[in-house]
Amino acid sequence: MSFKKYSEIMKKLFYLNNFDERKYFYKIFLKKKDLKKLHKLNHKIGLHSHSHPISMEGISHKNQLREFKLNQEKLSEILGINKDKINSMSHPYGRYNKDTLKILTKLGIDIGFKEHNYIDNNMKKINNSDLEI
Repeated sequence: MSFKKYSEIMKKLFYLNNFDERKYFYKIFLKKKDLKKLHKLNHKIGLHSHSHPISMEGISHKNQLREFKLNQEKLSEILGINKDKINSMSHPYGRYNKDTLKILTKLGIDIGFKEHNYIDNNMKKINNSDLEI
């Protein structure tokens, strides 16, 4: 599904349910101060991508690298830590491909989480690697 189509569906749902997303926008997303507080409390902060594409496996290797690299750099800057200290992640929408896994390994990510717990056509088991838990 394209981002445009996703946005259209979401806007329609908001309209049908009389939901004003602008009212809640700043309440539902983490702010820099929230990330700093969580980090200070020893919570693990990991990558999730910079712009949160709907279909990570549908974008090029170059753009996937850009998404994760920029996310890692921004988190490093916000938390005041070296980017090699950010070594975990969660797959946006649980969607990824072999390029994604190669990129994450290159960036020093040790563990990755996906949202689905079923075996799809490309998987031999539920957790194929430490980047697919």
